[in-house]
Amino acid sequence: MTGLLRGELKAFLLIGTMFALMAAIACQGERGPAGATGAPGAPGNPGNPGATGPAGADGADGADGADGADGTTQIAGIIVFDASGPSTGAAELTGGNASITIIGGGFDKGESISVSAKKSGFDKLLSSSTPKTNDSLTIGNENGAFELTVDLEGWDAGLYTVLATGDKGHRGASAFLLVDKIDG
Repeated sequence: MTGLLRGELKAFLLIGTMFALMAAIACQGERGPAGATGAPGAPGNPGNPGATGPAGADGADGADGADGADGTTQIAGIIVFDASGPSTGAAELTGGNASITIIGGGFDKGESISVSAKKSGFDKLLSSSTPKTNDSLTIGNENGAFELTVDLEGWDAGLYTVLATGDKGHRGASAFLLVDKIDG
């Protein structure tokens, strides 16, 4: 019996829907006049970008550049000695003071050479210079070598870099160690 009621309910709903549609169609009148144009609104959001097109052909290679100047080897060498003894690369501190001798080679004859050491992150000039022109008094001899003895006052024990720079472009670097003198 339940199946019979379901079938009748379906038929009733189908017939009711048909009458509602016919009534909606029958009630339609003639089209009225067009309304006034509305005020312009804000433009919409831009659309998504289109697909990327294919890559173009490679252009022709440019002309080769001019050759650069020939490189030079302007490397000089330096060594640091304890001025009071034969120790190489190390010097003894006595009360925060030491005396070192720096020798160098590979410079030009007559080349003016500035010698400095890194101390507390700053360059400290070790070579003397003329007061007016600030030219270094350390000069390469006829063999391109020099010797410079320097008294270091108030320095701490540690490892330091020493740099010699010539006015003709030659450069040399080394390191030296200052150690506290141990009594005994």
